[in-house]
Amino acid sequence: MIARVVLITLVFASLLSGCVVTRIIDKGEVEHHPMSDQDRREATASQKVSEALSLFHDGNFLDPQGAVQTLSEAVELDPDNYDAHLYRGLALARLGEYSRAEQDLMRAASLKPSDARSRYLLGYTLWQAGRSLEGIHALDEAIRRNPSLTQAYTQRGAIRAELGEHEKAIEDFRQAMSLSPGDFDPRFRLGQSCLMLERYQQAYRAFSGAASLKPDSAAAFEGRARALMGLGRFNDAARDLHFALSSNPDNADLRALYASTLERSGNLGGAIRAYRRAAAGFRNQDRMDDAKRMDEAARRLMDQRKTS
Repeated sequence: MIARVVLITLVFASLLSGCVVTRIIDKGEVEHHPMSDQDRREATASQKVSEALSLFHDGNFLDPQGAVQTLSEAVELDPDNYDAHLYRGLALARLGEYSRAEQDLMRAASLKPSDARSRYLLGYTLWQAGRSLEGIHALDEAIRRNPSLTQAYTQRGAIRAELGEHEKAIEDFRQAMSLSPGDFDPRFRLGQSCLMLERYQQAYRAFSGAASLKPDSAAAFEGRARALMGLGRFNDAARDLHFALSSNPDNADLRALYASTLERSGNLGGAIRAYRRAAAGFRNQDRMDDAKRMDEAARRLMDQRKTS
């Protein structure tokens, strides 16, 4: 349910090469200094960070375990390498090793107290570890350091929504939308919170905006369908659910909702067929009670058609 959180990628400067560093002095002469052992260690550590990040895509590592190993080598070479701690913390969090991730992200925060990214990732990690209130506090700190960090508002809103604090969550999602109007996630989550508060018109607008940003998102169309049902627009809701099912045909719960919507729109024939398909889907999942409920709904509508 919780959509993915988009993370900020870094752009790294070119690394020093060779055995000397070069400095241009005031007279225009070139002065050569032998590279110290510490310089070599730091340069090698930076190379390892770059190696790990070469497999970083769309907010995640293609090989988190391999990334942890490479970044650990970087940390061993240069214990004060901020990026090594930051990204090892992220990789560890993706692996579910939250305690180790927290240690790395706290170290990164101590190395760059003014940087918001480590606190943002710390907030995400604490939330994943089931420590939601601490996660919110870390995200508060990230926002204080960088009030334009869209992802921090979205993540804080997601945690607040999970805690049932939908009014505060809506404030966060709206702030994220104002900073990044083209982001799907805050609009989608805004729709979810509005649904929970039964603000169906606002939910409809939010999901419509999300669907316009991702026209292939089944979740956005399902959300909008639920808003339309709340507004009593069952024909429109059925169309959205039909689209959602086209990309997720094996979702028995979604098909059951579609059947119910068709029934409420007056399309009894379509509802009977949908109930039967939902029943078959539930049987395939060994959810026999749900399958029985769908079969009973189909029989009820068949009897209704016979007596009408």
